[in-house]
Order: sequence, then C-alpha cells, then structure tokens
Amino acid sequence: MYKKEVRIKEWAVITDNDSIYQAPEQITRRLKGKVIDHPSFPEGHNIVSSRIHEIDLSLRRVETNNTIYLLEGEPEVEYAKYLEETEYNLKAKMN
Repeated sequence: MYKKEVRIKEWAVITDNDSIYQAPEQITRRLKGKVIDHPSFPEGHNIVSSRIHEIDLSLRRVETNNTIYLLEGEPEVEYAKYLEETEYNLKAKMN
C-alpha cells in the first residue's frame, strides 16, 4: 500500500489512555506537530496522527496507518524537555 510522505516540524510523540494499570503494548502512541506540504491541511496546521506503527529516529521517519512522517528540525520544546529529564538521548538516536 502506498503511503504519502509528509514533513512535520515541532513534533512530539504522545500517548492515549496512559494509565499505570494498562499494559505497555496497549498504549496507543501518536505523532503530533505542524505539517509541511500536507495534501489535506494548510501549511503549519497542527495535527495528531493515527496510531504509530514504526519510529526510526536515525532516518527521522515515523510511520502511521496512512502516512509516513519525515521529522524536520527539533522536537517540540516541552517534549524535548521531557526527553532530557528522562535522560533519553534523542540526539544520539537521530544521528
């Protein structure tokens, strides 16, 4: 199946139904951010994607049900701060 590629900036990974009682595999992860050159939304429109199927930070690529998102620039400020606080080395993963 062909999936459109869309660039996204000021991005972050978010979760649905995040509960301490929920198994990790049941948590739905989504991508949010401002899209660039999206066929259905104006430039800079804030979106929340469908469920994430695959994240490849070394390629700066996130695949969802219908779209392949190409990560542009740095993540959203609050998300970057969260990653820093949890000591997740995003820069190493993206190189």
